[in-house]
Amino acid sequence: MPDRISTTAFTRTDSSTHYASPAPAQFDSTVGVTGPRAPISTTPPELDEGSPDDPIPPLEVHADIEALEETLTDAAESFAEAFTADASAELRSRAETWAVERDFDDDVMKTPVTEQAALAVLLRATLYEPNHDEELPLENAEEAFRAAASNTTNSAPGWCVLDDVAWLAADAALAPVIRARHTLQESTCPSEDLGRLYAAIVTSTDRQTLSQFRAPRWAGRAMRVWAGGDGDTVLDAGIGPVRCPHRYTPRGRSATNPPKSSGSTGARCPCSSERQR
Repeated sequence: MPDRISTTAFTRTDSSTHYASPAPAQFDSTVGVTGPRAPISTTPPELDEGSPDDPIPPLEVHADIEALEETLTDAAESFAEAFTADASAELRSRAETWAVERDFDDDVMKTPVTEQAALAVLLRATLYEPNHDEELPLENAEEAFRAAASNTTNSAPGWCVLDDVAWLAADAALAPVIRARHTLQESTCPSEDLGRLYAAIVTSTDRQTLSQFRAPRWAGRAMRVWAGGDGDTVLDAGIGPVRCPHRYTPRGRSATNPPKSSGSTGARCPCSSERQR
């Protein structure tokens, strides 16, 4: 082994080691590199916006809430016109019951029933294709939705008064809402986008009456971590007045022995009573 080993950092002679003071230009050099190192740039490289091979896809894709709000608002206006002109006495009675059960006046047109109906159509259209693994037949959308609602083996909600209010309108009023399903299907944050959309089409006063509020995403995540439980736990971010007395009964468990319920109970639930009967 040679007596002397020379490097850019230190000099060893016999058993003594002498550390050299490198030149200022070498302080940031890596081992074995004696020349000045180029500074690290903090400016990201420019990407070709027209290239389909973008190496950095967006972390989140959101629906266009403003476009959806306009679509649903236009549809709600058409639903209101159709309801005023063509609703049967039986449908008017059911709509009035829906309103009164939610602490609105019995003047249906002063309630958010048509906005809720427009949202119901959008949700049915959005969920149909993922649940059925087939394209929604646009020319027979009502029949497809009714069949899905009556099928107890899928997750589609039952048919209710909101659906009957919506389908009084002409196909031209319903088509834009059904086409808008693609916007939600492409979203990577559909629940958050739905919350924002609901807040956009239903006034603050009506949301207060319904006791339906959008839970902020950060609050939901925090509560899920804090209060995560077993399969018998239902977590509801109760922002605002709590008005849901209907206890959740897991499938297969007797309703006469419900799971323990924590929180406020005793007022009417904003859910559809038709589905629960």
